[in-house]
Amino acid sequence: MNEVTIICCYNNSNQYDQLISSLKKQSIGFELMGIDNTEAKYKSCAKAFNDHIKKVVTPYVVFCHQDIEFTDGNTLSSFVECIKSTRFGDIIGVAGRISKGGTVVSNILQGDSKENPGKQTLVERTECEVVDECFFGGYTDNFVKYPFDESLCNNWHLYAVDRCLNARVMGYSVYICPITLIHKSKGKMNSIYNRQFYLLSKKYSRDIDYLNTTCAYASTRFPFREIAFLKRAISMCLGRY
Repeated sequence: MNEVTIICCYNNSNQYDQLISSLKKQSIGFELMGIDNTEAKYKSCAKAFNDHIKKVVTPYVVFCHQDIEFTDGNTLSSFVECIKSTRFGDIIGVAGRISKGGTVVSNILQGDSKENPGKQTLVERTECEVVDECFFGGYTDNFVKYPFDESLCNNWHLYAVDRCLNARVMGYSVYICPITLIHKSKGKMNSIYNRQFYLLSKKYSRDIDYLNTTCAYASTRFPFREIAFLKRAISMCLGRY
C-alpha cells in the first residue's frame, strides 16, 4: 500500500501533466489527487484542499503546486522520511525562515533561472517558523482534524502559513526538509497577499510576536502590523516588490 498522497489544485493542464511525468520517475509509490480548477470552480486552495483531504487513505499527505519538478528519483521518498521523523501535529515543507527577519532557508531551485532562494544550505531537517505553500505536508489525520481556514484564507495565499502558525500555538513544530526540487515560479507580493498577511498578523497577535513568510516579515502587534501593511502597499505602488 502506498504511504503518501500528493494533492494538487491546478488551473494549467500542461503544467499538471509535467508534474505527473516528474512524479512517475520517483522511487516510491504514491497516490495522486488532482483537483481540476481550470474552470475556476474553487476560489481558494483552503476550500479545495478541505473538500478532498477526507478522501485521502494514506497516512501521509503532501500539498503540491502544479509547477513542481523533481530533480532526482528519491526526492519524494526523502520527504516522506522527513514526515515520519516528525510528530502528528507538525508541519513540514521545503522553504521558510528560521528566525525573525532572517533570510529564506531552502535547498529548492526556483524560476526560469533556477536560483536558490535560500542563503543557507540544509543538510538535515531544520526547524523554522512557517513554510512556503509550494510543497508541504505531514500526517493526513492532522489536516483532517485541523482543516485549512476557509474563512480567513479565502484566496490563494498563506493558507499553509496559517496552518503553521496554528500548529505552533498548539505546541507543535514546523520544519524544512533538506530536499532539492524545482519550483518553476517565484513567490510574489500583491495586494491580496498584503491584506492576507495583515489579517494573519492580527489573528495570531496574542500568541506570535513576529510573522515571517518567504516574501515578507513584520511584527504582529498593533500598531506595527498596520505600519508594515502600509509600507508594503507603498512599496508595491513604487514597484519595489
